Amino acid sequence: LPSPDRFLGYVQIGMGLFALATLPVYGLTFNLMKAGIRKLPATVPGYFLFNLMSHALALLVMLPATFCAGMVLPLVTGSLLRTGYGERSIGQVYTWNTIGAVAGVFLGVHVGFPYLGLKGIIGGGAILDISVGLGLLWALRPAGEPRWKLPALTAAALLLPAAALLLFGIDARKMASAVYRTGELISAADGKILFQADGKTATVTVTEDNTGTITLRTNGKPDAAVMRGQAHSLDESTMTLLGILPTALNPGARSAANIGLGAGTTTHGLLLSPYLREVDTIEIEPEVLRAARLLERPACKTFTDPRSHIHIDDARNFFSSGNRRYDLIVSEPSNPWVSGVSDLFTVEFYRQVRHHLTPDGIFTQWLHLYELDVDLIVSVLKPIEMNFDDYVVYATNDFDILIAARNGTPVPAPDPGYLRIPEVAEALKGVSIRSPQDLAIRKIGNRKTLAGLLHRSGVIPNSDYRPILDEGSARARFLRTRIWEFGGYSYAPLPAYQFLSGEFRNFGRTDITPAYEFQGSLYASRAGILRDAYLSGRPDSRFAELPEQLSRDTVTVGRMFFGPGDPGSEAQRFEALYNVGSLLTSFLDSGELATVWAKLESGPGADKLTARERDWIAVLKSIGRRDGKEMARLAQLWLMRHAGTDQLADQYLVLAGSLGATASGDEGTRRGMATLLWDDKVVRDPEARFLRSLIGP
Repeated sequence: LPSPDRFLGYVQIGMGLFALATLPVYGLTFNLMKAGIRKLPATVPGYFLFNLMSHALALLVMLPATFCAGMVLPLVTGSLLRTGYGERSIGQVYTWNTIGAVAGVFLGVHVGFPYLGLKGIIGGGAILDISVGLGLLWALRPAGEPRWKLPALTAAALLLPAAALLLFGIDARKMASAVYRTGELISAADGKILFQADGKTATVTVTEDNTGTITLRTNGKPDAAVMRGQAHSLDESTMTLLGILPTALNPGARSAANIGLGAGTTTHGLLLSPYLREVDTIEIEPEVLRAARLLERPACKTFTDPRSHIHIDDARNFFSSGNRRYDLIVSEPSNPWVSGVSDLFTVEFYRQVRHHLTPDGIFTQWLHLYELDVDLIVSVLKPIEMNFDDYVVYATNDFDILIAARNGTPVPAPDPGYLRIPEVAEALKGVSIRSPQDLAIRKIGNRKTLAGLLHRSGVIPNSDYRPILDEGSARARFLRTRIWEFGGYSYAPLPAYQFLSGEFRNFGRTDITPAYEFQGSLYASRAGILRDAYLSGRPDSRFAELPEQLSRDTVTVGRMFFGPGDPGSEAQRFEALYNVGSLLTSFLDSGELATVWAKLESGPGADKLTARERDWIAVLKSIGRRDGKEMARLAQLWLMRHAGTDQLADQYLVLAGSLGATASGDEGTRRGMATLLWDDKVVRDPEARFLRSLIGP
């Protein structure tokens, strides 16, 4: 270079201009990402191309200015060496560069973002770069250079930032769009933006759509949503249970910590306990506090109750820096594919949490079932199993679960007395939970039922040193993986959880509140409607709520036993017996089932049943009695006599026989059915295959 020092001035100006260019280019990347997501298939090759595309877009924004920044140190160091400062200058340059880098991050995070915002900090940094470059050029102006050249360059270099800052901005709707996840951009027709701020760790936005749903988003990712009026969102069912269920499991708790503020609903749920003396909420992003107030429900205790203390800190740092112990710790971070979140699902974090629980303390972890697969869920359950003596799994809805873990004594059932506290009962009623039965139906797993799955799986536990959840969840997100069967097996046409856990429900009279967000409650409610229809001999007004097919099947079974009318062909009768019988068997108690079968078999049509129908009913009655040994024997007998006549029945009975043999310890029968159990042509449905993995080979 003829003049390296002057070239350094041009590099500084170029760095500032490239930084300003990121304003329009950044907006363009959202549209490019949208086009890419829509065209790429949700396959492994598609995920490879997605990574190439997303990294290319990041490079498009960041590389030009970064390339210029990388030229500065060699140019400065070379200049000092040429002018006789010696090798000591290298250390001095790197020292000042390090000091500047640390100061820049500190000022950028704690001053720039809060007071200038994303656009302001980019513009401010660009103007500083350009000013340094112009200063160098003016200071090193050669004697023979035309007088107009440098003033013209100065004017252009100063006008460009002004024009860029005036003409280009950060589109608030694009910033609120999780385009990298859905391929969609929020438009004005989708609703309005109530709040947006560039925080220290994320851009936080609150939107309201046309249905009245208010959503808190971090970097476009929805993290909490509430609905105006009496209706409740899926998130509200999760947040409410995350606050109330731990206190119901440990009603004597006096202290609690909640990781993640969100809408403030979880902390509010904890504070409904009249026994808690303090609740510490740990939130890493300050702007979430401002945003959460826009989602605040009337009478929310999170921001008004003197027992509530909100701490702006990283969760692991918060626990490390204090020697506090809590009776309850609730972890409700964002999805584990969000940068930095997966380390709250590791062996090391659960070990840390364990040390901050009191001897009888309960730890509760939220986890989603969408955008994950079985192996990733196992990678989270294994660290919990390694650090806690017992744990149970509840479904808050069809898409989310919570895991409650404890050391020492087993995790108990929710305390009925606590659930009757007026404020607690009212909050649960808001998410369609009106009785202990409504909570019990959501219990879908525990250490015993999941032990076989975890021990047979070759998946390693998620840890700081093997963070498989981080990359795996990002991949699962792109592949749109859904692991509904993890919760779905619990309301499949078999009472699988009861047999695997040995916890047989005894409600006396099953009376479940139907909740739109949890299919298990809908099925259990329908079983109650069918029970009442058969016992009374006439359907009540709730019968109209049943799906059309189930209504027809209910009528068909009634005609089979009591008439009048034609119950249809043998195939139609058996289909109706399968659908009605499996629903009743899975959700009613033994006593209720015995009463229903006695009522049906008292009809004149009972003597006209075919041998296959009588054998089928015999199996259903043994399952209803929760008699594992008899159920395995009769299932085996039915398969010997009628296998191949109905594919769904074959799958059902292979699972039922294996389940009964496992529950009763009949190893010979279990091994005898193992060949059929692991035949993919017999056991085909996702829920059935998941249940198969729980039963084992």
